[in-house]
Amino acid sequence: MNKSDKTLLFIYKNTNINLVRKQIPKIKQIITFDDLSAEILSNETIPYKPSTNYLNETTLKKIRTESRTWIQSWPKKKIGEHSFNEIFSYNDIPLWYFVENSMYKSFETALKDFEIIDQILQKEKPDEIFILGNSSIFNHLNDIKGLKLNHIDSKSSKSKEKNILVDNPILLWYLFRIYDSFKHLIAKLIIKKRLKIKTLDKLVLIYSHNLNWRVNSNPSSEQKIYFDSFFDSIMNELDKEDYEYITTFPLGYLTLNFFNSFISGLKASIGRNKNGLKHIPFEYYWSMSIDKKSSSGRKRFLKIWKKLKNDENFISSFNYRTYNLWPILEKDFTFLFDFTIGHSIKNIEIALNMVNDLKADLLLSAGGGDFFCEFSLIKAFALNKIESLEIQHGIISYDNPTYITPKDEFYNIAVYGPYYKKILIDNGGYSSSNVSITGQPRYDILSKSKIGKKRICDMLCIDFNKKLVIWTTQTHSLSLDEAVRTKSTIYKTFKSLKNIQLVIKIHPGETNLNFYNDDLFHPILVKEEINAFELAYACDLMITKDSTTALEAIAMNKPVIIFNLSGEPDFVNYVEEGVAIGVYSEEKLKHSLVYLLKDDSILEENRKSFIENYLYRLDGKSTKRVIKLVNELNK
Repeated sequence: MNKSDKTLLFIYKNTNINLVRKQIPKIKQIITFDDLSAEILSNETIPYKPSTNYLNETTLKKIRTESRTWIQSWPKKKIGEHSFNEIFSYNDIPLWYFVENSMYKSFETALKDFEIIDQILQKEKPDEIFILGNSSIFNHLNDIKGLKLNHIDSKSSKSKEKNILVDNPILLWYLFRIYDSFKHLIAKLIIKKRLKIKTLDKLVLIYSHNLNWRVNSNPSSEQKIYFDSFFDSIMNELDKEDYEYITTFPLGYLTLNFFNSFISGLKASIGRNKNGLKHIPFEYYWSMSIDKKSSSGRKRFLKIWKKLKNDENFISSFNYRTYNLWPILEKDFTFLFDFTIGHSIKNIEIALNMVNDLKADLLLSAGGGDFFCEFSLIKAFALNKIESLEIQHGIISYDNPTYITPKDEFYNIAVYGPYYKKILIDNGGYSSSNVSITGQPRYDILSKSKIGKKRICDMLCIDFNKKLVIWTTQTHSLSLDEAVRTKSTIYKTFKSLKNIQLVIKIHPGETNLNFYNDDLFHPILVKEEINAFELAYACDLMITKDSTTALEAIAMNKPVIIFNLSGEPDFVNYVEEGVAIGVYSEEKLKHSLVYLLKDDSILEENRKSFIENYLYRLDGKSTKRVIKLVNELNK
């Protein structure tokens, strides 16, 4: 067969490089649909195009908007006489809320893939496509008349991608039942005696994260201390107001890495109680009766599901534009009913047990972490007509799936600035009265900190007289391809620069520090020894993708480079607001870096208005504004 100008090769998660080489003489273009295939072809110097090249920023933004709209409207659609939310509720809590985030991502991915396929067909106009690997999205090609398809690797075209969370949800359900009982026993060992609670009307339950418990150098002190990096200033003020508080979070999160998650939660739980904080692991309130309730609830919903999944009205509810998304989303819904519903019921019952036992007067939460536990607590407090207050933890964007739907009328949130309040009201349908602008309590320390660059340089054993650049990483949330390209480009850039030092601040969620090893370049890695505030204060420039550490650098009048090699729009609009320079290709990093280190006046003029809109006031009083809210909600 001769090479054709109208023949393409699609590759999805296929590592057989010999099969690829055999097809090269026959095809015009190789298109990869995943990072692994792209990395292998790149290492073999075989030309290819990533499928994401066929999407532009405008289309991606449109897809995100459509995904958010679908997630908000679909569970309210009538399937016969009732909506999905009405059919699948437990204690008047729609269980859909527990999966909104993941379903948003699945729906967005499906729309992206459909759009990519359509764009490829329009631009390349192939009459024949060879396929290596298996992806459900390729089934879309079967409906296109006049297009010849060839699965050249029969094994990969029939095999399914294996993932324990998706492909074995029933096994996972039984494993987690055992895991839950184990965590409960460990929690009982940690809390040997019932915690003594003195107050009758001023008890606050604080839902924090295990990663918030850190051994760190407090910016206002020279000594190393243990503290909750998120709630520390709030706890200090609660003490002054004669509140009692108890913290909680799970001993282990819902993750493939059970062991590391459990060890992290265990260390943080023991550490809190040893250092004078009252802490109860969430699983302490698990019981065998809860296990039975979640198991019977799951069975009841599975019976309904078996009938519903074959219902024509249900399947047609997934019609979108000219596509029916059911074949692609069926796997996600199967996982939902085999595992997530039972897991959600269990968390709701644990939360109700906790609320009934502690009789707390208010819930404070940090957002993020284990959404199942946090959302269950919010709902358990609401069922008892008790208010909850979330303190904004990270960036909220217009397309953030976590805040698609208001959580409850008894749920309140304190946000950094007016920008975030507008998003929640406009996009999430939140009531203005439930969203308060306080600023970020963690940033109160900026107004009174005595941080010095020399002290940081001495701690890191680096030259005070040289320029200092901080790269705050988010490698754990990047694709493999983007993570490798980002690291390689930054290392290559700094190898070629003199009198400029690089310090890498590792994200708390990252565990594979070996990723940053390099034979020819040896940057300084910082995990917990020095916090991000100190590094932001000491640096001359910060590099990140979309971390909240950029907010800290901007607040300290430092130039920021947003280094985004994903090919997708920035998640946070630092660049659009004119307080950071965006770098979206490897070759432009060095020029932008050198330019900003000499003159950042182009960014400086925009910082004041940005801070007012995104951070409200850096006056050291954000914590007091939060405490004022706490007092109002506790009346």
